[in-house]
Amino acid sequence: NAFDEWLALDETGDLILKLDATYRRENASQLVWEMRSTQAHRFPARAVVNRASFDLKTGVGIDTGADQIETDPTVEISWSDDGGITFGNPLFRKLGTQGESRKIDINRAGLTKEQGRQWKLRIADPVTVALYGGAMDVEERAA
Repeated sequence: NAFDEWLALDETGDLILKLDATYRRENASQLVWEMRSTQAHRFPARAVVNRASFDLKTGVGIDTGADQIETDPTVEISWSDDGGITFGNPLFRKLGTQGESRKIDINRAGLTKEQGRQWKLRIADPVTVALYGGAMDVEERAA
């Protein structure tokens, strides 16, 4: 804390950065928000995932934003069936422009393996992020 501000030094350069709760980048670089769920399973049975729904704050785009990542932000959603070792290619869902209400769902997400399902959500766009929860609609299968 100096000069009534919180300052941080850049480890790789000679910059002094001021901490600002409203600035959603680190200098000019993106800050990436990432969340991984716990492992959802019914070992040794497997399950068909009919739908996964994520309760994210939507309508967080900024109408006066500089580019599309600010005006129409996106969440990347991928999943792992091997305990989080590897994740498939992400599916992209829009978080919505300013004030727009959106559902964040993945339909027909396939059959899990014995280790169950783990979800990963990533947002690299400079917007406010809030995750309230998530749920899977599944049908159990034999082991």
